[in-house]
Amino acid sequence: MYGEAFRAPTFAELYNQNNPAIVGNPDLNPEQINTIEISWQNSDLDNLDMSLTLFKSHISDIITIDSVGQHENLGDIKTNGVEAEIKYNLGRGSYIMGNYTYQDPINKTTNTPMADVSKHKAYVALNYRLDRNYNLYVDANYRGEQFRGLADTRKKVSGFTTANATLLVKSFL
Repeated sequence: MYGEAFRAPTFAELYNQNNPAIVGNPDLNPEQINTIEISWQNSDLDNLDMSLTLFKSHISDIITIDSVGQHENLGDIKTNGVEAEIKYNLGRGSYIMGNYTYQDPINKTTNTPMADVSKHKAYVALNYRLDRNYNLYVDANYRGEQFRGLADTRKKVSGFTTANATLLVKSFL
């Protein structure tokens, strides 16, 4: 697969004037991304679906804040990665699934890891249909550590996990 996309500058990135620290720039260009992926999927095994995807992306005209506090198009980012996913159908609408993504985004201008992006991401979920009126959904989402930008002197963000549980009731009668 091959794809191209863009992210237009926000209104604040273009026209912000009343913030003493960050000023807008009406001459910003949209960020551009080109991505190529190779994917393998298999659902031949009973109740088991699997996929593996390799990807490579190039993002140009990154919108960032320069040293004087103005939004500018600065830098290119290249990333390579892999994503694996597995889902096992338990029957009657119930399933367990998980996925893992590894990506290595590098800012080619500074030759540093991309700020605020995790190299490792993982997700697991269980959807269990208790009966025709009750359904339980439990999931956990992991994000690995995130590096700060070169101008950001705070320490990197440690990895973290968030978890949720939902009980869906379709009818009280």
